[in-house]
Amino acid sequence: MYLTGECNYGGRVTDAFDRRTLLTILADYYTEKIFDDSYTFSPSGLYYSPKHGEYESYMEFARGFPQFPEPEIFGFHSNAAITKDLNDTANTLEAILLTQQQAGGGADADQDEKVRRIADNILSEVPKPFDVKSAEQKYPVKYEQSMNTVLTQELIRFNVLIRTIRSSLENLKKAIKGEVLLSSDLEAALGQLIDGKVP
Repeated sequence: MYLTGECNYGGRVTDAFDRRTLLTILADYYTEKIFDDSYTFSPSGLYYSPKHGEYESYMEFARGFPQFPEPEIFGFHSNAAITKDLNDTANTLEAILLTQQQAGGGADADQDEKVRRIADNILSEVPKPFDVKSAEQKYPVKYEQSMNTVLTQELIRFNVLIRTIRSSLENLKKAIKGEVLLSSDLEAALGQLIDGKVP
């Protein structure tokens, strides 16, 4: 264990606590318990130390492992597979969107019109900012009604979000017309709207 944890991997792991974690994990694998037939590296019993044999027996043992290992072998809960699958799906869809072929001549004008339509559609659905003052009068802060405080705080936060969305879309439309400079943020939003993503 010292050779693997301190020499091989330890030379790359500079933080003392990370090295301690590494040695703790390796302690599950570098132990005399592996000679016991009932000892496994994971709760499912799928991962265990193979019996002593010839080279080909070890190769056959390794070929028997699943192509996509379960999170348990890495010490994670089974729900980690859900997160991994969601990330894989998102990355795959993003790659597909990036590789989509764009139409031929006049594509820029078509894209500008497409973004303008999307921006107008979103602007028509985004509400106007909430009237916080009237909400404070209608739901005053009282000891018995603690949620009134939360309501006004949430309204303030939503107003910031609504104003950001509206101003970004308005500026994006102006940038398409050439009335304002296309900043890096607006350019990123433009590309994401074209690709059908949330900017």
